[in-house]
Amino acid sequence: LVTLSREWLDVLSAAGLECPRDYECALLDKPVMGRFSDFAGVDQHHEEIGAMAVEQLIAALNRGETGLPAHPRTTLVYGTWCDGISLRDRPGGA
Repeated sequence: LVTLSREWLDVLSAAGLECPRDYECALLDKPVMGRFSDFAGVDQHHEEIGAMAVEQLIAALNRGETGLPAHPRTTLVYGTWCDGISLRDRPGGA
């Protein structure tokens, strides 16, 4: 199961299925703390995204810009894959 919604894990658990015994799971937005933080998935680096948004806002204010930009820009913060307990070990490391 590759999912963005962690609610599926509760649904499968309520159905008596256990991860990774019955299925494997990777979270597309893996939490770094709390429940499911030990699962495999992608850390989206939310703190870094927030910090970059604040930096861009401050820069725009310093340039005296207001309103919607005439030429919007996109900034990308790459996610990082994290192994976790929701995937079974593979023979031979594959």
